[in-house]
Amino acid sequence: NGFVALSLAYFGSDDLPKSLIEIPVEYFVEAVNWLKARPEAGEVAVLGFSRGAEAALLTGATCPDVAAVVALVPGSLTGGGVSGSDFSALAKPAWTLAGAPLPLLPPPRDPVSMQEAQIAFSTGKALAARGGILRALEGAGDRVNDVAIRVEQTRGAILLMSGEDDQLWPSTRFAEIAEQRLTAANFPHAFEHRHYWNAGHFACLPPNLPADTATARHPVVPMVFAFGGTPRGNAAAAADLWPRIVTFLREHLTRT
Repeated sequence: NGFVALSLAYFGSDDLPKSLIEIPVEYFVEAVNWLKARPEAGEVAVLGFSRGAEAALLTGATCPDVAAVVALVPGSLTGGGVSGSDFSALAKPAWTLAGAPLPLLPPPRDPVSMQEAQIAFSTGKALAARGGILRALEGAGDRVNDVAIRVEQTRGAILLMSGEDDQLWPSTRFAEIAEQRLTAANFPHAFEHRHYWNAGHFACLPPNLPADTATARHPVVPMVFAFGGTPRGNAAAAADLWPRIVTFLREHLTRT
């Protein structure tokens, strides 16, 4: 579609940190500045999926040179870490800013969530983590504001996408939290939340890919997770979403 693009790894590759634990937001800011300085690039947008969408929102809220953010099935709170060998990583911060760890909502520790995780781990049954996270959000009450990403500090347009049947985590609820912050702050830039029925965590993938992955082994955590959505719902969401992303970027980026 004519956009200069950089795909940025941030853990688990080459000389990067092995796990998603205490990744500096400044690392993404540095990448934005590097890309912006390229002679073939103009203004820079940040696009991310799942935890990458969390990073995208953090980068947009931190870096004044981000002209637009696309956050697909995002986490709008600063979350805990992810490690393939250490489940205690969930209680460790995933991100740091100015050398300080960003606060996080503690992982779900209610008896139902603990039992569900134990059954999934011992039997290989797919774990739907959505319910436990929703219970954690409900139990946190107003403390959610303490760990919510300051999306209202972004200096460009924001496009949010979520799946109503996302079973990995409640991406629609997360996107609504971000949306509410933008509305309350009278956000001066364009923003939109596209949410899709019968769509799961993988509904944000580009169209014309297989859309029937309702469960799969996590690429980092050694467990099978439920991702939600129906094949038709995921395919329809992807087909509708990606032309909108292209239009959004063309509208809000100036290319040189």
